[in-house]
Amino acid sequence: ISIHSSFFKLGGHSLKMTILVFSIQREFDIKLELRDIFENPSIREQSFLINSNSKMSYLSIPKAIVQDYYAASSSQLRLYLLQQIDLTSIAYNIPYIFSVPNGFVKSDVELVFQKLISRHENLRTRFELIDGFPVQIIENEVFFNIEEYQIEREELNQLQNKFIKPFDLCKVPLFRIGYVRIEGGYDLLLVDI
Repeated sequence: ISIHSSFFKLGGHSLKMTILVFSIQREFDIKLELRDIFENPSIREQSFLINSNSKMSYLSIPKAIVQDYYAASSSQLRLYLLQQIDLTSIAYNIPYIFSVPNGFVKSDVELVFQKLISRHENLRTRFELIDGFPVQIIENEVFFNIEEYQIEREELNQLQNKFIKPFDLCKVPLFRIGYVRIEGGYDLLLVDI
């Protein structure tokens, strides 16, 4: 690799380009656009670009102070109130169905989701009324498991209708996953968010 090598000929793609732009911005305190990398794909060209750009300060979003609860955003308030009007509504549920490849190991997928939940506060967030106002509460730990079903092929629609149900916004996590084993057929993963 030389300073004249093209970023794209070396295997660069849109995701790597985005990472490169943010790394350059943070390291050199300059503002770059993705098109700047398209127009200047070599290290040599990028060095001229870096040197000719005016400095700007890189601002990162600070981590929130740990509190017992946080104010809900306006969109969270709207959805919370709409849910309270009709506790049986699934209007805001987002269901997905995925084919499961051979070799699927339920416990491995549960472990992946447990790690995601541990890492991301929004996956541990629930809502509660405090002094008459909805607030966000972030749980330290959340237990998660994948529900498992064994069904005949003709029972799939009935299972989907049973699986997609209202969420209790006071309980985490606010998503569910079901592993469906269909007799004589294929396996599916049901996701309801």
